[in-house]
Amino acid sequence: MKQHTNARISVKFRVLFYILQSLILLTSLNALAAGYSMIVDPSGKSLGFQPGMLAHSPFGNYLVPGILLAFFVGVLPMALFVLLAFPRLSACPRLLWWGTLCFGAGLGLWIFVQVLLIGFVFFLQAVIAAVAVSVILICLVPPFQHRYQPGR
Repeated sequence: MKQHTNARISVKFRVLFYILQSLILLTSLNALAAGYSMIVDPSGKSLGFQPGMLAHSPFGNYLVPGILLAFFVGVLPMALFVLLAFPRLSACPRLLWWGTLCFGAGLGLWIFVQVLLIGFVFFLQAVIAAVAVSVILICLVPPFQHRYQPGR
């Protein structure tokens, strides 16, 4: 009976793990592409941004937001994706769990601040908020927690 239960947990973990990896990878790739576009064209025209969108923000153009987006939502999550895909590269499984949870929380904070500064102007903002909530929820599911937090 115990072996049957462990097999179900293992399948549930794998499904959640692949969903999580997909969310992290897609978010990271999109952030890298958008960040690159914002750095190369700080006016935002290449992404179809309206000229007055940054009027209520501390930024005069999209250069700094592009750098922040590329690094915090692109590069760091890509490193997290690689460490999740190749767990032997990570010395501490618990750190992977915390990193994944922080990614979800950070992504949610990113969208929250973005909506405060420029308003809700893109459908993608809602999608990214849903990704942030999904990542956090997956981190809190017991099979995922137990895998990355031994001894719990």
